[in-house]
Amino acid sequence: MKKTAYIIIALCLAIVIFAAIYLSRTVNTVSLTIEGFTPIRDSSLAKKFTPVFISNSEFGMPREILYRASVDEQGHTYIAYHPVWDYERNSTPGLVPFLSRILYTGGLHIQRIMFGEADIEVVGIKLNSRKSIMEIRYERPKSYDPQNFVVAHEPVVLTGSFQPPLMFRVVSWNHLFEFIPAGKRSEDETAHALQLEPEYFTGELWEKYTMVKVHETRLRKCRAHFPWEREYIE
Repeated sequence: MKKTAYIIIALCLAIVIFAAIYLSRTVNTVSLTIEGFTPIRDSSLAKKFTPVFISNSEFGMPREILYRASVDEQGHTYIAYHPVWDYERNSTPGLVPFLSRILYTGGLHIQRIMFGEADIEVVGIKLNSRKSIMEIRYERPKSYDPQNFVVAHEPVVLTGSFQPPLMFRVVSWNHLFEFIPAGKRSEDETAHALQLEPEYFTGELWEKYTMVKVHETRLRKCRAHFPWEREYIE
C-alpha cells in the first residue's frame, strides 16, 4: 500500500510540475516600442468623441472610461477608450455558467490571474486630418451563447463617416459590444445611455491593471488594447 501511495504522490507531483512548466512558458514577446506613432494627451479631444454605452442590470455599466491617444505619420489621430467594470460574471442559470463563476471569474479567479483586476475593454476610433471619425474598432461576441464556458471575440472594423456620440450596447456578460448606428437608436436608449468623462490612462494605472505582459504565457495574457497605446505621455 505504501508503495502504491508513493507512486500516486509521485505522479501527482509530476503532473503539477509539468503543468507549471507548460503554463509558465513564454508563448509571445510583446514589443513596447511602436514605430510610426507619437502619443498625445488631449482630454478635450477625447471628451468630444467619447462613446456612450447602453447596458442592463445583468451586465452592468462601466464605472469609468480611460483613454489613450496617438498620431501617425500621415496625420491621423487614434483614440482608444477603455470602459472599466469592477468585474465580469456569467449570471445565467445552468451548470456551465456555474463552473465559469467558480473557476474563471470567481473561486479560483483564473480571469484575474490571466489578465488582472477589474474588467477592461476597448473601443478605438481613427480621425482624419479634419478631426472627423473615419474608422471604428471594437469587439463583439461571435455566436454568443451564455451557456458556453467562454465567449468568442470577433474583431469589428467599420469605415465611413460617423458623427459623435458613438453608441454601443453591451451584449454579453464579458462586456463585448454591438454598435448602434445613429438611425437605429430608440428614444429610450438615447435617454438611458451612459456617457462618462474620459480620464487619461496614466502609466501608473496601466501598470496597476497589468495591461501588457511583455512575456505572455498561456496563463498570463495582455489585456484588450491597441499596440500604439504602449507609448504614452507622462
